Amino acid sequence: MFEGWGSSSGRYNTTSISKVLHKACRIAGVEKKTTFHTLSHSFATHLLEQGTSIYVIQRLLGHSHISTSSMYVHVQQHSLDQVISPIDAVS
Repeated sequence: MFEGWGSSSGRYNTTSISKVLHKACRIAGVEKKTTFHTLSHSFATHLLEQGTSIYVIQRLLGHSHISTSSMYVHVQQHSLDQVISPIDAVS
């Protein structure tokens, strides 16, 4: 599928991989600027919105420190309104 998209040497580096990403975005009709950081950020944000633990996200993204992963937590603040306290369930 990606044959002929990368480096002429057959080896991939940051530049050739970025070219593959940009070409795939053009083919898919994605007009917004897209980087691998964009993909990583979107991936983490969607996982967090689905309730995935920040510790799991840390491991998946390969972050050494939880503080690096915790920057995604601010995105989820809108979900706080939907949280039901266990205390409210007590009758």
